[in-house]
Amino acid sequence: MCRVLIILLVFPSILMAQYTPKEIDSLMTKEYYRLRSKRKFQEIISLSKLVIRDSKKINYLKGEIYGYARLGNMQCSMKNYKEALQSLNYANKLIEDSNIKDNVIKASIHLGTGICYSEPGTSYQNAKYEYDKAIFFAEKITNKEEKKFYLYLIYSNLYGLYSNIKNKEKEVFYLRKALSIKKSPYMLTELARYHNIYSKNSDSARFYLEKSQKLSFTDFDKAALYNQWGKYYEENKEYQKAIDFYKKNELLAIKTKEAPLQEDALIGLYNCNTKIGDLKKAIFYSERRNKFKDSMSLLKLENSNVAINDILKKKENIINKKFSITQRIFAAFSILALLVFVFLGIKIYRNKKESNKVQKLMQEKEIELREKEDLAENLQLKVNDSFHDLVRLAKENAPEFYAKFKEIYPDVIAKILKIDPKLRISELTLCAYIFLGFNTKDIARYTYKSTNTIRNRKFNLKKKLQLQENDDIERWFKQM
Repeated sequence: MCRVLIILLVFPSILMAQYTPKEIDSLMTKEYYRLRSKRKFQEIISLSKLVIRDSKKINYLKGEIYGYARLGNMQCSMKNYKEALQSLNYANKLIEDSNIKDNVIKASIHLGTGICYSEPGTSYQNAKYEYDKAIFFAEKITNKEEKKFYLYLIYSNLYGLYSNIKNKEKEVFYLRKALSIKKSPYMLTELARYHNIYSKNSDSARFYLEKSQKLSFTDFDKAALYNQWGKYYEENKEYQKAIDFYKKNELLAIKTKEAPLQEDALIGLYNCNTKIGDLKKAIFYSERRNKFKDSMSLLKLENSNVAINDILKKKENIINKKFSITQRIFAAFSILALLVFVFLGIKIYRNKKESNKVQKLMQEKEIELREKEDLAENLQLKVNDSFHDLVRLAKENAPEFYAKFKEIYPDVIAKILKIDPKLRISELTLCAYIFLGFNTKDIARYTYKSTNTIRNRKFNLKKKLQLQENDDIERWFKQM
């Protein structure tokens, strides 16, 4: 907020509680980029709200569009996906209803929408569609620096998308495309991550980590860097050094509210303490990670539902829009036909009118059937896309596994909760593994637990599901 106070002193008109169009343009470009480079998201949110307010007062539509778009992007950066999508959708509606052709803001709207779909892990397919549209508009930006800025952000997020779905080839492709535009500390750290995880080339990993830490840093950059230093030392079996870096990573991840980095730190701390034989600390970090996963699963589920509802609403609007266009075309055709029929005579007109009524009903039924089939097909594609990832998420012990399972098999979860509504997320996640056919050994391996732990949890789960001691819990789930 300090920067906003400074702006109040710089622009005298603000003392009258109103910006001018020229000031709005400056604040939503130069000042926006400056604050974003320092990750001062809350300041941008406050500034955007002021810009929206004053743009409405002076009927400056471009300023209002920029205000909502910048507001939406920052809300997305702060993981407030519901508010972000509301702001971005409104900005998109304003620009579509106007004659304003602005490739910068269109690129930013589609980029922000893509992030809202991708980060909760809701629909990578829809996120990819939004990113492609963002690239389309970014390529048309005339200002070279702005063009580079948006292409770098889009490629970085596409890298993250393909990293999440474990598409190594495209992950590396977009990582290098982002680095070809800007050698940022974060992307250099991610290149080190590639060598830590995939190529197992520790020399290259160390080279890029050292190169990254020479550049300017935000706390987010430092958290990512410490995470990969931890991974580097873990891969080289220098576990105490790895533990030191994972601890630094965790502290900064908590500070910056970067959940993936925080979870990576807890996994690393569990693995390293296990390797050095400190089982007490290993269990401590394992339990912390489980609690963290439970809390994040609920948040993931909420954000996932927000994104799914937004996607379905947009598809419904597209269907309604197409149907509305068809109605207008048909109405125009009917009026023209009516004039012709009147000219030809009452008798011919009446006969043709009856014929057209039948034809109209048939066409409307055909359109209605076709639109319903298209909607059903789109929804089925969404389910298939989700199911394709489900087993992979289970094997990766991914935080979004339970949310994805509940999305595909809502009846299963409802039936289980009907028996015992007090079941925890971790217990419901175990139910999901059993329902998918994973045996005790596989569940233990994928969730980093011992087989005895899984057996005990299954035993406790049987009691809560009111099964008899001699009942087979695996068979029970298969018969659901």
